Order: sequence, then C-alpha cells, then structure tokens
Amino acid sequence: MFDVSQIYLDKWYILKNQRKTNTMKRWSIPPIHLIFLFLSLFLCQETFSQDSDNDTVPDVTDIDDDNDGILDEDEILGCTGSLTYAFYDLSPTGNTVDNIPTTGELATGTVTDFDIDALQALVDPGDTDTFSIRYTGSIIIATDDTYTFYTTSDDGSKLYVNGVEVVDNDGAHASQERSGSIFLAAGNYSFTVEFFERNGQENLSVAYESSTIAKSDIAFSILALATICDFDGDGLTNDLDLDSDNDGIPDNVEAQSTFGYIPPSLVDSDGNGLDDAYESVPGAGEGIAPINTSSGSGFDFNNLDSDGDGLLDEAEAGLTLTGTDSDGDGLDNAVDTTNGTLPGGLPNYDDANGTINTPSSLPNVQNPLVAEVDYRDASLDSDMDNVIDSVDVDDDNDGILDVDETDCNGEISYEFYDLSPTGNSVDNIPTTGALGTGTFASFDVDALQALVDPGDSDRYSIRYTGSIFIATADTYTFFTSSDDGSKLYIDGIEVVNNDGAHGVRERNGNITLNSGFHTIRVEFFERTGGDFLSVSYQSSTITKTLLPFSILFPDGNECDTDGDGTVNRLDTDSDNDNCNDANEAYDSLTADADGDGIYGTGTPTINPDGSVAGAPYTTPVDTNTNGAFDFLEAGSGAPSITTQPSDISSCLGCSVAFSVVGSADAFQWQRFDGSNWNDVSNTSPFSGANTATLTVNPLDNSLNGARFRVILTNSGVICPVLSDEAILSVSGGTVITNRRITYRVNRN
Repeated sequence: MFDVSQIYLDKWYILKNQRKTNTMKRWSIPPIHLIFLFLSLFLCQETFSQDSDNDTVPDVTDIDDDNDGILDEDEILGCTGSLTYAFYDLSPTGNTVDNIPTTGELATGTVTDFDIDALQALVDPGDTDTFSIRYTGSIIIATDDTYTFYTTSDDGSKLYVNGVEVVDNDGAHASQERSGSIFLAAGNYSFTVEFFERNGQENLSVAYESSTIAKSDIAFSILALATICDFDGDGLTNDLDLDSDNDGIPDNVEAQSTFGYIPPSLVDSDGNGLDDAYESVPGAGEGIAPINTSSGSGFDFNNLDSDGDGLLDEAEAGLTLTGTDSDGDGLDNAVDTTNGTLPGGLPNYDDANGTINTPSSLPNVQNPLVAEVDYRDASLDSDMDNVIDSVDVDDDNDGILDVDETDCNGEISYEFYDLSPTGNSVDNIPTTGALGTGTFASFDVDALQALVDPGDSDRYSIRYTGSIFIATADTYTFFTSSDDGSKLYIDGIEVVNNDGAHGVRERNGNITLNSGFHTIRVEFFERTGGDFLSVSYQSSTITKTLLPFSILFPDGNECDTDGDGTVNRLDTDSDNDNCNDANEAYDSLTADADGDGIYGTGTPTINPDGSVAGAPYTTPVDTNTNGAFDFLEAGSGAPSITTQPSDISSCLGCSVAFSVVGSADAFQWQRFDGSNWNDVSNTSPFSGANTATLTVNPLDNSLNGARFRVILTNSGVICPVLSDEAILSVSGGTVITNRRITYRVNRN
C-alpha cells in the first residue's frame, strides 16, 4: 500500500534542504502519488505550517527554529556518533527478529559501532550464545538519492529506515549478506537494526551505497541517538531550546566568543528564519559558528563545564536559577525577560539572550589578570601563587592538599518519600512532599529507611541526586541491582532502566563521558517484601565495582563545611573555629606561626605543582579518631566559653576576682603590658592564675587600668580559646572614716 506519510516526509526534507541550495528541486512522482501528496498536505496543514518561534517562517523551511542564531543542524551534532541499544539474553522464538521482545532487556545503553562480540562481552560476559540486540536511532542523509543498504549477519538481521523494512536477512543461518534499496531525500530518518544469535558463530556488519557513495560500512558520524537532541532532558529538543544545557547561560551567548559577541538584530530580511546578524549577507545562511572552549568536550552551549575546570558554568557565571521556565522556551525565569507565553500558549522566543546582553560583564573574579570570564577561564589562580588551580594541589597555600579539604565527597543528596509511586514506576516519584531530605554516604536503602522512617519498611521511594567526578574520558557502563524498581541518569540522560515491581535483578547501560563533573540521579522505590539497591560501574580501565562514594558529591558539588560561602580548599579556617587549618592539620601552633592562614611564616616559596616548599603534606590530624579531620570539625574537643570575664571597679586595698565560665582542661590568665600579653604567675597580689578565677588582692594604684584575659586549652586540641579582655579600675578615696573618726589623706 502506498505510504502517504512517507511522501509527506520526503517533501518535508526536500523543503528543509532548500536552505542549502535555494533552488526548488525537480522530482518525479507518478500522478496517483501526487494526489496522495496533496491530500496529505491538506490533512497535515497544521503540522506543515508550524512556526515554533513565531517568526512567520514555518519550521519546515526555518533553518533556526528557536531564533538563537545557531543553525538547527549544528544543534543536533551532539547526538551523532551513537545508537541506542537494547540487549536481550535470549534468541527469539521462531528464529526471527520479529519476535525480539520490547521489554525485559538485560541491558540498555549507547554504542559507537556494530561490534556485537564487544557488546556481548561487555553486557553478558561468558555467555556468547542465544542473545538478541535492537539498535535504534536516526540516520542523517545529506543528498537526495536511492540508497542500497546491506546487512551481513550470523544469525538473523533486519534493517529499517523510517519504519520501512529495507533489508530482510532474517532466520537462523551462517554468515550471509542481503540488501534492499529505498529513495531518501536529504534529512533525518529513524533507523533500526535488529539482530539475534542462536548458537555457534556470530557476526554483524551494516553497509550502504548510493550513486555517489561507493559501498562501505555505515559511518557512525551519520547516525544519531534520536531525530534531534535534548541535551538537558527538559522535553525541548535543542533546536527549540534557548538553553540546551540548562546552565542559565543562553545558547546565543555560549555559542559566541565573550568579546566578539553579536546580539540579535531581530531582523530576518530574507525570510530563511535566521537573524541577519548571523549572516555575512542576507540569505548566506552561515549562522553562529559555535565555540568549544575545552576542546573535545562539546560546544559550550551543550557543556555544563565549558572550561573543564571542574566547576559548573552556572556557579562560575554567578547565576541562581529558579528551576521554572514559564514560557516554555527552555530559558530559566531567572535569566528570561519574556516569561509569558504567546497567544495559544506558544513558547516565547523573542529574546534569545535573556538578561545577558553583555557577556563580558559576567563574573571574572577567579583570575582577574586574565580577561576571560570565569566560566570560560580554566586559568583560575585563587591564591595568586602563579600556579593555576587546575594544576595547583593546594589552592590556598595552607599546607593541606586540596583532596584532603574536599570532605563532602563521599555523600550524595537524597529525598525520601513515604509511598511507592503509582504505576510501579520511578517516573512517578513526586518532586515535593518528601518525608526527609539530606545527604547519605551509601546506597543502603534499608539504613536510610531506618533513619528517616523507622518501623515502616514497605512502600517508600528515594531519589538520590548529586555529582560524579569522572577522572578519565571513556565509555562507562553503569549497573543497578534492585528490588523493586530503579533507574540511573547521567547529565539528565537515562542510562539504566531497571524499573517496575520485581525481585532483585540487575540491569545496565553505557554512556561516553568526558573527564570532569557530571550530574547523577538514581531513583528507587520499594513496594512490599524485600528491598535492595546497589550501583556499580566499569570502563575500559576499571573492572566492574560498586560505585565508590569517593567520586560522588551532594548537590552543590564543592564542600563548604562552615557555610561561610568559601569552599574548604580556599578557606584557611574551614570550620570557623578561629583556629587556622594549618595549625589544626599539623597539631602545631608553629605550622602557621604568624597566623596569616598560610603554612609557615612570611611569603612562602611555591613549588611548580602549587605546594608550599617545606610543608610536609602529611595526612591531617584526627585527634578523636572519628573519621573527620580536626580542621574540618569545629568543637571537636575544643575548649569553650559560656560567660566572658567582666570589667571590675574597686578600691585601693580591696580584693577582686575575675572569672570565666567555660569548659577547658587548663586555664592561663594573662596581663597586657602595653605591648605584649604576659602570663600571670601565682605571686602576690595574684592567685588562681591557672584556674577559672583570678584573684587580685590587695589592690594598689599600679593596677588601675590593668587589662586581663584568660587562655583556655584542652589536651589533644592544638588551638587555645582566648577570652575577651577585662579591665580593672582602682580608685583611692581622700576621706576615710574609721570608728566615727574621719581622716583626710593624700591619694598617693
């Protein structure tokens, strides 16, 4: 039967291709097909005339569907090079790929080739027989032509383009090649390859040819995960999303250089859908050539860490997002100037750069000696020691390695809900109304449930969120083993689907990751009966192992133990206990003898790796052996003061007592001599110099205006606590009355 939808799609892609040639193509269609074409155009008039960005240019001919200056074809590049796979640990009934299931897969993920042996060894090592694979995605066709596709396989395979079966190589058989042909206009088409192995040998290869392409294996550079990308998983494809990575910096800004930025002109004189500001002349159609600050990590507009320095762009740009996009254009309300939808509820794409009209005005505080703004400047040198932070092992020169100051790695944020989701799917776990939130140091769901909701071990859900630090770029396979359902997401992309109500089972998926921080989310629910969750991973250099919490971070990414806004690796008193980190880390008051927060005294000599010359960089002290370094633990046995000493006024010859109320093992009172503080000894007129109460008796005029303080110390805690100063005022009378006799005396 003739496929009306296919001829409609052919027309769609031909019109899209017109932007490159600006010439109407001559194409031959039998008269009966023309009847169906015009009928389909009439029936599909609304779709054919859709204008997403309301610029009067229908999407079908608009080369920039969201008015951000980036060509639609450039906004889908991040999805090329991979296909999605579903791997089943079975051969289908009837020895036909038509019976490969659509549920119950052993693993899902992405691949960059059709190497079935490598995929089988990755997913189900040691079991080389009876398995099936379904590859799905899109194929990008550059030129109108008739294409012949080939599969060579042992056992069966089929190939589909846009849902049409093109190659039938089905059945149980030794290696054999089969082919089929189809006419394709330039554009993107859904693409599926199905394969199964029964027993014996196995192989699969996929090739194609056309009038201009010699027969060759299909290059994965023309294959994509989906028809069009949705990098941030917000439901808007990149070509309709003004902030494709959801970092708060509009694509229009991130795609251009900071100091060569050109704002939109809001003029499209040639009607191709592209703002004239991004064409050399109207009709040229070049668009913005997207910037890639950290080579190899993707365009900045699709990169959460554009400069690859381990800090998220959102934070480096000084943005605080609301998490709300009222007008549906993909741009958070915090940076959107057009938060109201257009008539009919259509998204409002009228302001592609939002509030960031001058990108060079974004923060540049990390290294002011470099003109580039922080989110694009990996040369941050926080301690100004001429060693950038990405190289510097001690970013605040306190003699403590940065890796020892990031104490918050090892935990992940959680939301705990006292319910199992509707439909037995983690997709329906709520986003509000959590019974408990916080951070946890494992995926032990029993322990977390006992902590948050003791005694109620059934019907609960947990959402874990945070960041994972990937040290080496590679393809990573993630696994969840759970009872009941679970899913795992990296950078908003679903990698593992282990959903549903079931006993303990494992599922996996893989994803290619660049080095640096990536968001991670694990969702889990328990209905009734047993409950269990574990998360593992592996790569080409890491054997399968439980996901180490040492590479996980809670929401917020970096540690700030005392919550003062300065992360620990830049804070010389990380726990805000008035004891510099260096002294606490080395359990010595001479580590930072001059009290400037830097190891040693004076201006330090810096090694090429940013470490302080002379600092031993030993493991920081943990006096009470509770697993927390002393410099990150305010109040860890430190002395304390609840009542400070008070000023006292008294008379010549009288007795006074200065007191402090606090907790300490030892006290030492001191007196200020005008230049220095000196310890008080237990010699007249002083007593109790090493107690909580200093007694002065008798008073004489030399003590008038004397200033006292007390030092409190505890054994095992290096830094003392100093009290406030207390001033003694001594007054002498000129008249003394004794036994009803009055004497006038000299003051001295």
